[in-house]
Amino acid sequence: MSHAAPGVVHVDGRSNADVEIQLTMSDATAARLLHTVRARLPEAAPTPTIESAVLMVLTWAAQGKPPE
Repeated sequence: MSHAAPGVVHVDGRSNADVEIQLTMSDATAARLLHTVRARLPEAAPTPTIESAVLMVLTWAAQGKPPE
């Protein structure tokens, strides 16, 4: 995982194939994304990074669980 520039996130993951996702978002959008993810995690869970938050939202979407 790396930050190419402010607001640009590269997430490299491995499942059946290598995956790279590049997103560009404003700081306000990133803050809303993190707020949404934190609200769905147990209170004791560590604070997610923007990369892990994006992966969580994509996973929830694939499972048909829309953000609240």
